[in-house]
Amino acid sequence: MKFFLRFSLGYFCIALLIILSTRSTGLEPLYSALRQGVLLTPGLAKAIGVAVALVLAFSMFIQDRNQIRETLTLLTFAAVATIMFHVSFTLVKTSLPYILPFFADPFWAGIDEALHGGTAPWILAHEIAALLPFDMKEAFPFYLEYWTIPAVYLPALMAALDRDQVRIHRIMTLYLIVWVLLGNIMALAGMSAGPVYYDRLLGGETFSNLSHTLATSGISDTLIGYIQDGLWQLYVENEQVFGAGISAFPSVHVGIIMVGAIYLWERSRLLLPIGLAYVVLILFLSVYTGYHYAIDGYVSILVVFLAWQFLLRRDRRAESKQC
Repeated sequence: MKFFLRFSLGYFCIALLIILSTRSTGLEPLYSALRQGVLLTPGLAKAIGVAVALVLAFSMFIQDRNQIRETLTLLTFAAVATIMFHVSFTLVKTSLPYILPFFADPFWAGIDEALHGGTAPWILAHEIAALLPFDMKEAFPFYLEYWTIPAVYLPALMAALDRDQVRIHRIMTLYLIVWVLLGNIMALAGMSAGPVYYDRLLGGETFSNLSHTLATSGISDTLIGYIQDGLWQLYVENEQVFGAGISAFPSVHVGIIMVGAIYLWERSRLLLPIGLAYVVLILFLSVYTGYHYAIDGYVSILVVFLAWQFLLRRDRRAESKQC
């Protein structure tokens, strides 16, 4: 977690340089992001409270009391680093259109259709959903709420419940790869807004059927629809709000859940089905709701998997040399 805190400090400095070089409003985006970042505190405090309670509950089985103090210290590092990191991510993500305008939506939309037999994946997703015995809107909390468990609270939970420092460092590296490599660097290289914003951005009626489907199915009237409209309004008005920013490629949502699935696999092979099911669900919902092209999720899964394999082999080689 000390590594995470140091990284977050560096990331914060880079975010400051980016907003100062791209925004005419100076540090106002920073002040706004910091004010909004306070919203993380209650949820993070609850997660840390649960983690501390678990640590104290298991403390009777721990002979070394220094280990308890170390855990509580690591939790503090994780909490501070998490808030600083996500404030920085917001600053960078909302600055991306100032660096490079959206340009790649036609490219990703074309790849999507080519990969799916000439049919847009959102159409296939809604056809599949129509065959299911439940309303897909019932699964939306998994996309918006439960997703925050690995996305925001994973560092604190690992600080409290995992003593394998090599594994923690490996998973935290994957965590940072998703947010920074996928969410900032690759997002900038392939700047796209996503299907739900395609026509608003470029004009025309390429995704008019998607907009109609979202409206008639009631998705536009859900929290997801409200957030989609809110994000667009914030983009148009150049407003700085924590958690704002539009970018489709690649999918941070899918990438983070992939990291969570890998962590579950490393903790217990029995947890793999749960992790994979969640990856599939988030990938499906990201396309079903119009947030993402399918290729956004495919690339995220591939990048995270390849990065994990590289880190895993590196750590195993280091371990074998020690032996």
